[in-house]
Amino acid sequence: MEKKLLKQTIATVLFSATVLSFTPPALGKTTSLDQSIEVIKLELKKAPTYYVHPALKGELVQASSLYPVLNSAKKSYHNIRNLILTSNLNENKKKAYLKEIDALYNEKITKGLIPYIDAYNYATAYLEPLLKEIEVAEAVNDLASIEKAYHKLSVQLKSRTSILYRFSGKASRDLLLEKYKKTSDSKREDLMIPVTIYMKVAQADKIMNEGKKEQAKKVLESVSVLIEKLPNPEKISYIDTLLKEVRRVQELVGEVKSKTPVSPPLTSGGNSKDETSTDENTESDQTPPTSGSENPTVKISGTVGNIANQSVTVNGKSYKVSKDLQRLFSYENAMALETATVILDVKNGEIVKVTKLELNKSGSGDMDPVFLNGNGAIIEGSVVVNGDDYSINNVIVNGDFTISPNTKYNFFANNITVKGKTSIVEGAIEKNFFHPL
Repeated sequence: MEKKLLKQTIATVLFSATVLSFTPPALGKTTSLDQSIEVIKLELKKAPTYYVHPALKGELVQASSLYPVLNSAKKSYHNIRNLILTSNLNENKKKAYLKEIDALYNEKITKGLIPYIDAYNYATAYLEPLLKEIEVAEAVNDLASIEKAYHKLSVQLKSRTSILYRFSGKASRDLLLEKYKKTSDSKREDLMIPVTIYMKVAQADKIMNEGKKEQAKKVLESVSVLIEKLPNPEKISYIDTLLKEVRRVQELVGEVKSKTPVSPPLTSGGNSKDETSTDENTESDQTPPTSGSENPTVKISGTVGNIANQSVTVNGKSYKVSKDLQRLFSYENAMALETATVILDVKNGEIVKVTKLELNKSGSGDMDPVFLNGNGAIIEGSVVVNGDDYSINNVIVNGDFTISPNTKYNFFANNITVKGKTSIVEGAIEKNFFHPL
């Protein structure tokens, strides 16, 4: 009932404004032109209130109900500009009127009403359906669909939700963010660990089917720490399905009773002997020898494998990762760094510097690109992008940044600082280059 009343009120006000502005007797006289200008100014000022005032009462106005307001404002704005331009006023007076009307239109319509409509349409066309897609997949314990929707949601949240901040009207903006952005952020956070586990298990399963048992075991090693962080399976049904999948692959690989537990603890902070011994074994596997004098910095090169608990495997050997580089070598970036080739500086078994990074992974189209979030990490050397549908974000590159001819489709970049030379090699990017460096 309230929405119907709102539409009726909008229609009544717009009709009244149009009649007052452009009645035939009013044309041609300066005083009548002044009156028409004042009416249009009032209409422009009032336009954002149709979504701001309801927001003060906790109601988000649908974009569809605001199109009559927008269309009327546009029509009135163009009509009054034509009236001013064709009037008998001197040029200085015309310029003054036009400047005032243009500024008001820019403030209330261009920066207010239009971006609100865009933001609402974006939230309901992208975020809302993805949340529904995840809800449906969770209800039937469809792990593959959960993973797919998770990646699509991640792309939206990390590269496209800035549209939700671009309109004026704090109450409306806060309400829109609360309903869609914060809900989406929370859901993505909830899914991050389960999806990472599922990806690792699927990777181990694939490798095992190729007859590479030892490599499959190494992939599963990183799962134990993640499982301890899972929520209680009694509260979320798909967690139980995930744990069954973990056990299935463990049995396939022959790791049923190894480091990877079959279920997360029901409460946090468990201190059983088994858990303690597992932690000690994991730590000792990753700790380099400390006897003798400190080892010098050495360079290593190879292909990135597993990204585990503050460590990364390169050419089958595990290295610790320095605190600053953990932002780059994180669970979040496991897929993006898969098959990446690197040159690294290692000191005392710890990666302290990235001197070259080649990104070889490809996504599955512009709606599902591979997403790398550097979280402000510094790459001292060069970066080369070789894959299609790749999105790289929030990283500082002290060397050169190159998009190779292997990258034909869909490259996305956001918040990248390149201190060397940026190059797009001939033959690269045949379609869609977003946020150029």
